[in-house]
Amino acid sequence: MHALLLPDCKLFESCVPVAWQTQYSRVLNMTVPAAHRSLPAPLHPQRLHHILHPAHTRPSPRLFRRQQFTCRATPVATEELKGEELEQWNACQSKVEDMGFSAEEAVKFLNKAFAWQKGYWGPEKTKPEAPSTSQIDAVVAYLGELGVKDAELAATVKKFPQVLGMKVEERMKPNITKIEHEFKIKGPTLANVLKRKPDVLGFNWDCYGDCQGNCPRCWVHF
Repeated sequence: MHALLLPDCKLFESCVPVAWQTQYSRVLNMTVPAAHRSLPAPLHPQRLHHILHPAHTRPSPRLFRRQQFTCRATPVATEELKGEELEQWNACQSKVEDMGFSAEEAVKFLNKAFAWQKGYWGPEKTKPEAPSTSQIDAVVAYLGELGVKDAELAATVKKFPQVLGMKVEERMKPNITKIEHEFKIKGPTLANVLKRKPDVLGFNWDCYGDCQGNCPRCWVHF
């Protein structure tokens, strides 16, 4: 059992439930009434120490890592891009807003689609790219060919904003061919699959159950 830095017994009895006193009575050399000796001891000693000494409690490492990740600096495209590239960004933002999104959402989606926000693209896009209206038009047109209607386009982009930066010939069409030939999914059924799981358009890896750490883009999730 872990050593506990506990106050005197009276303070311990006043702030700790009887059920926990049972577990730690040997440490404190206390006598616990027999009526309570069969009650469960739900907390680990370390957790009890945090209750008695809140000033000593440290934040959860998992929470700290999450906060560190969310606060990581991201390049600001509107500050990095100049001239024609900035004009293209503004034009692309207008196209995304026309799908029914706010300006803030449009910027967030473009950041994800063109690698201004890290974490998805890996070696495929090692540096942020300037968006282009031709790229977005090509994606929208191909989604239409696959059966994703204009009214459903916004939901698809919201689920998988990276699709706006996905190369049609190099990534999307080969993935559709794989789905049609290997999984025998075509026509309206394929359109329903894309509406439900549009990230399949960006899959580029198959670990066959032996995880290699590329989970967001792995076919094992299909």
